[in-house]
Amino acid sequence: KTKKTTKKKIVVKMVEISEEEDDVSKNNNNNKSFKYVFIPCDETQPIEEKLLDIPPGREMECLLDALKTHFLESGMQSMEDTSVTKDQQNARLKKQLEKQSGQKIDDEMLKVAANMQMVQPVALLPGGTKNNFIHVNMYVDDKGISKGLRLNKRASDFTQLVNMPNHVAGDAFVARIFDDEKSDFKRIDFSLDELRSDAKWVEEAIKLNTERRQNLGNAHEKISKMGGSLNTESGMASFGDAEGGLGSMMTENYQAPPTEADLNQEIAVEGTKTSYPYTWMQDEEEVVLIANVPGDVEKNSISLKFGPGQNKIDLSCAKIQPNTVVSAEETLFQDIVPGDSSWSLVKQKDGTKNLEVTLVKAKEKLRWLCFTLMRSGEEQKK
Repeated sequence: KTKKTTKKKIVVKMVEISEEEDDVSKNNNNNKSFKYVFIPCDETQPIEEKLLDIPPGREMECLLDALKTHFLESGMQSMEDTSVTKDQQNARLKKQLEKQSGQKIDDEMLKVAANMQMVQPVALLPGGTKNNFIHVNMYVDDKGISKGLRLNKRASDFTQLVNMPNHVAGDAFVARIFDDEKSDFKRIDFSLDELRSDAKWVEEAIKLNTERRQNLGNAHEKISKMGGSLNTESGMASFGDAEGGLGSMMTENYQAPPTEADLNQEIAVEGTKTSYPYTWMQDEEEVVLIANVPGDVEKNSISLKFGPGQNKIDLSCAKIQPNTVVSAEETLFQDIVPGDSSWSLVKQKDGTKNLEVTLVKAKEKLRWLCFTLMRSGEEQKK
């Protein structure tokens, strides 16, 4: 009886929270203040929950105004190398702007950009019809890289967790909003206890961001086959004018990353020079990777290493090209139990062998949406 009563209370509480969130997204926000979280780049400083008052008529601007002031005042304290000159900062900024825009930046445009302090949002949870247009954003200094600010490891790790990997430079802030671009914009509380890996919004963010990144990988692959190239900063696909006169076009499946920190991000496409093709399948307890290899492959040519951490493996075979199947630079969808995981070579009727790697899920019954977060092999349904 005690167990039934406890379960009933939990269910009621969850329903009340859900209804409350729906009300926030649909009705006017009458709050005069809201909570948000501060993640200092200095790891000796604690992560803090902050409260900001909303001035009349400035609900959208109030947080951005506060953060602009913070980034202006804390810039020198967050610099990796305080000897970096203003000219060096401007040279970095020019290179960054030209890469993002695909255009040449002249001295006048650079001067305007250098004198502006802006706040760059990184979409951790993208809002849309699936979640009543509730967004969770991380806010960073938009010139953090050009200023030479230190890496914010805690903030960077959290972007990695939700599959929106960014190298965050300088201090970072996390806040929640409602914005359907039609109704009133609303700021909603985001508390310190929500900045954890098992939070419900994190699970939702991982799912949405994984779908988005896989769409990007598909677009990259299709455009490459057409003889074009995808600019991951501008979202533009370029094609040779001499061949087809197509110039460039906007890809439908790609939404440009909202932050400067993705500058060196590359999309790994399975079956190309970067990795050997594989498929995978799963049940409630295990995930199994399957790579078909030549029949002369023996166990001594296989290398499987676990780590660092519980969400990375390094799998390679000396007798295949390319040698790498899964790189330790990639991140598995969820943690595994390395000590209980194993691999084997299974002979096939056609004379080849299947390299089968069985990974035990750290969280049983949790369905993986992909094998690795960047660009997964194809899942086979059992």
